[in-house]
Amino acid sequence: MIHRISETIPPVQAFQANIEFMPRPELEELQAGLLAQAVRRAKRALYFRERLAHIDDGTTSLAPATFQQLVPFTTKQDLRRAGRTAWVNGHTRHIAMYLATSGTTGARITLPYTHEDLHKWYSLAARMLWTNGLRSDDVVLLPVPLGLFSGGQGMFGGLHDLGCTVIPTGPLHTPQMAEILRGDLGITPTAIVSMPTHMLRLLDSLPQIGYDTTQCPLRIGSFGAEAWTEAARTRIEEGFGLRAVDSYGIGELCGPGVGAECEYRDGLHIWEDAFFLEVIDPQTGELVPDGVQGEMVLTNMFREALPLLRYRTGDAAAIMPAPCACGRTHRRITRIPRRLDNVLIVTGVNLDPADIETILYGFPWLANEFYLEIGGSHRDELIIHVERKDGVTAPAGAESAIATAIRRAYPVRLIIQMHDPGQLERLPGKAQRIR
Repeated sequence: MIHRISETIPPVQAFQANIEFMPRPELEELQAGLLAQAVRRAKRALYFRERLAHIDDGTTSLAPATFQQLVPFTTKQDLRRAGRTAWVNGHTRHIAMYLATSGTTGARITLPYTHEDLHKWYSLAARMLWTNGLRSDDVVLLPVPLGLFSGGQGMFGGLHDLGCTVIPTGPLHTPQMAEILRGDLGITPTAIVSMPTHMLRLLDSLPQIGYDTTQCPLRIGSFGAEAWTEAARTRIEEGFGLRAVDSYGIGELCGPGVGAECEYRDGLHIWEDAFFLEVIDPQTGELVPDGVQGEMVLTNMFREALPLLRYRTGDAAAIMPAPCACGRTHRRITRIPRRLDNVLIVTGVNLDPADIETILYGFPWLANEFYLEIGGSHRDELIIHVERKDGVTAPAGAESAIATAIRRAYPVRLIIQMHDPGQLERLPGKAQRIR
């Protein structure tokens, strides 16, 4: 497998066989050294100084079990309460870039990077994109913001390191996207790096201006920054005729470049030469066995300016125990089905928007946009707003059919509100399925 991949290795070393196929004993030995280094760097930050005082500065190796015993968890609330200066570990005068989280789950968090942080981050993002299937001869559309959003900056850096030709459009109106896809710039894009929500919205809006998405020139798309379902993947692939691949990143750790689907699309490889992976019971904080879903916890083992140890991501995942057919030794997690804080509770029933999406996308006459809200005088009703697909007539009793399908999974009072194409408000950025 290594030989077959390495025959097409690009000039830049986005694919690193010696790291990605490193035998597990060697990888775990490497991790033990990197964990000790991460602790030493973190102890220079005000936040960690007292919390890690019991760990000897001369420690050169920390076995995972010892690391887990000695180091407490860190949360997003800790980041917000402590403030930026409590986390920067002495590199304040050498910060190369400041970015920020998206703010989807609360106030933005400032993200400082040193030059070395950026160099390592971009190389990890390039590895992720290569693993997804992008190559240096691809012409890549990047329709995401390149401002404070770490996703845009990380993907741009990764594509640059990979050697691709990049069209960094930023957010575009639908007619402009159609022009680029038609090749009006004089160059035809072959790949796209974006959010799945963006692609689903284009599937609704491009046909409305006469663009046939099945004639799209894109061969592959790398999508991340939010949880998305297999039902969404199917719609994107069938609608655009491309191969849709998942990637994973989290702004607080670095941004995109934490993990990637390979050619087999059977879970996401987490780059264990840069991140220490754990999955815990979100209620007790105890480790769960491989194969059991819990909350993913990650330690960034290379960051200088913003060291984060045992960071509770809030993302639901399970470690996949079996090795991947691609031969990579870095462990895989299941695709992120949801965020643990993105649940709607109606009369004691927990509703996961991802599960609702899977049900809704089973109806071919529904468009891709939808959102949920609680209604009723006692907040005891689930209201689901959906759109009819443009040019398609919904059958008689459409709302009743949707309600029946959802009640099979969720025994709650339901109101289905069907809207005409394009009538639901498209909020910028990531999909906000609960409003």
